[in-house]
Amino acid sequence: MAAPPISISPRQFEFAEMNLIHSGSPALTLKLAQRAVLMGYDTFVINRDIGDHFAPELHEDDEPEEPQPKKKKKQKNAVGIPDPFLVDLSKIDSKQLENNGRRLRQFSRLTVTLNDADYVHNLFMDPQVKKYDLLAIRPGDLQIFNILQRKCDSFDIITYEATERVEWMKFSRQIRALQKEGVSFEITYVPALGDSHSRRMVLANGRSLFHSLANKGIIFASGARDVIDIRGPYDAMNMLTLFGIKPSIAKTYLSAFQRLCLLRCESKHSVKGAVAVHSLDNVPSSALAPKCALQRLLQVPEFRAQIEKLPPRPTPAEDPATMDQA
Repeated sequence: MAAPPISISPRQFEFAEMNLIHSGSPALTLKLAQRAVLMGYDTFVINRDIGDHFAPELHEDDEPEEPQPKKKKKQKNAVGIPDPFLVDLSKIDSKQLENNGRRLRQFSRLTVTLNDADYVHNLFMDPQVKKYDLLAIRPGDLQIFNILQRKCDSFDIITYEATERVEWMKFSRQIRALQKEGVSFEITYVPALGDSHSRRMVLANGRSLFHSLANKGIIFASGARDVIDIRGPYDAMNMLTLFGIKPSIAKTYLSAFQRLCLLRCESKHSVKGAVAVHSLDNVPSSALAPKCALQRLLQVPEFRAQIEKLPPRPTPAEDPATMDQA
């Protein structure tokens, strides 16, 4: 059974790999993590990509049904979402990181494709989803993308199919609005390692996203399923030049923006408010005379200090308004 997610401070790290996909094999995922650390990443995120979790399952022997009168759609509950998967850090050699003053960290992530607006609320309220440190959404269409603008506190990352045309990519204003709310946008480079068509689509979508966000709020990750797909942080920085990013700022997309994303997810585990409870005996009565109420307030040291700093009120003889009336 996978261990529960651990809230680890993402401060003082240099490089983060935000998308190591867990394909179901613990041994392979451990090799992915070991390879990432060996290449220089001190923070990595284990991602469970479950695709469109709410899509109906189709079988080859299914026969087409006759059209039925339209009925109110029943929402399908988000059952079967797996637990987060975390690797055993004791099996990863982190001595080199410790010698350089860094510490090994890992986070959990869930990636879901949403194609039906009726299931957005179900997903965000599912208790299984709340077990993950990070939640990434892959909007299926523009309607889902518009709904997500009102749900910014419920997820952390927006991702997309890098080798396909993305409908919402041309709406720069909506993209910037999400980024200002703290949502990060992800570009994965593994699809660009394939054929030329995939590479062109990855570059076209990535450049469009960089242009829409003015080079802000973007995380550059691998999306690796196999060890051979991972690239070192400096190789990834060189790849960013293909998207029009200057080498002097390329590190930002492998470090600084990842840090902001992880800090945002960590804030979900912190206190969001406080309630002060007082006895009714300490609540001033509405019938209390103003002079008595002032005396009670003067018992508060901070209030008394502020009162003592006030300049003295002028006497009637010194008041200009009184002199004018005279």
